[in-house]
Amino acid sequence: MTTNPTDNVNDVTNFVRAKGETEIIEVLFSASIVAAEWALVYPNPSAAGQYTIADATAGWNFGVIRQAIAATDSDYASTKRVKVEVPRWNNVEWFFTVWSGTFTQADEGKLVDLANSVSVAVDWTTAPTFWITKYISATRWKGILGWNLGSGPALPATT
Repeated sequence: MTTNPTDNVNDVTNFVRAKGETEIIEVLFSASIVAAEWALVYPNPSAAGQYTIADATAGWNFGVIRQAIAATDSDYASTKRVKVEVPRWNNVEWFFTVWSGTFTQADEGKLVDLANSVSVAVDWTTAPTFWITKYISATRWKGILGWNLGSGPALPATT
């Protein structure tokens, strides 16, 4: 697990807290799932009580995993406890990367979709979960994740 690298916005990838109050909790993560550090996670709809990486169809996100999980890890094939950074309030801003589409300053205020667990797509609006609040560059933005948009599944227990 690394510290939040927000001192240089151009060095961060995936979803990294820009401002706002968060806390680190541990959750049970599903077996045999590769996860990049700073990727979004959500309750696994196929495994009650577990979390997995978010994707464009997730629609309801829970937090940002604070450690990478590789297929070569000794516990890869087992469920495991992982640290996840979760917002304490709905207005926490996150830096994020652009995966698809051309972001311009005119996109500030727009609701967009996740492209995958580590980036957003400006042209996708099927399940908008990210509110763009600040243009930084064509590939770097800041915004608020829609932690409570729509009706998400019941949350598994955390520690």
